[in-house]
Amino acid sequence: MAQDHKSSNTSHLNNTNYMYCRQEILGWLYLKARPTSKVSELFVHQLSLHACRIGDVYAGQWHHFHSHQILDAIAELDGKTDTHFTKRETPYRGKILRGLHHKHFFSPMFIAKNIENSVRRNAPELAKLVQERIATSPAGRPVDLDALIAYAATIDAFRLHAARKSGIDPKVTGECIVFKATNTGNVLLTLATHAESDEAIYERVLTARKTLFNVSELSLYADQQAQFDTRHEVRHGNIK
Repeated sequence: MAQDHKSSNTSHLNNTNYMYCRQEILGWLYLKARPTSKVSELFVHQLSLHACRIGDVYAGQWHHFHSHQILDAIAELDGKTDTHFTKRETPYRGKILRGLHHKHFFSPMFIAKNIENSVRRNAPELAKLVQERIATSPAGRPVDLDALIAYAATIDAFRLHAARKSGIDPKVTGECIVFKATNTGNVLLTLATHAESDEAIYERVLTARKTLFNVSELSLYADQQAQFDTRHEVRHGNIK
């Protein structure tokens, strides 16, 4: 596993708050993912770190993601919801991660970048909105052009971004869930950021694929975890 990623750190496993969050994550994964999907122990650990606000390190940077935004993306991925706020899942094109897919999840920390991308993409439409507001402004009232431009470049830009319900906007940014698509369901492997190299992500994938949970059994694992040590709950499997 890449040295700058701390998800392999087990120092939190005896932390009461961490263990409580882990139980919650197992339960939520059971509700959000398809019963035929699988999830890695690494993925559960990453989600648990974010759920209890410990956070995690990717490419040398600490990140604190909202676990339910990731869970919502899983629900989108596994067809548990019709909402598609972020870009739909896409396959990796590079040689190292070929055969794997990634699914973006949304976080407020990405709003500024998404606004920037929307302004670049929708500049003519935003300029038209400014012109229409100038044309329809009350007679005799001075036009605050700076305010109109600022509004168009923020509120309007993000509204246009959010209105793309089909989720096909190639400029949507965010971090992602790395998974393997199979005939029987998805295999959720690891979280990743765009700042990481394909090599670093693949190194985690190799670790993640060694230890997998069946989603259909996650509620049972969550119940057992209050009584048994984590290492006795793990189910092993291989990605075909």
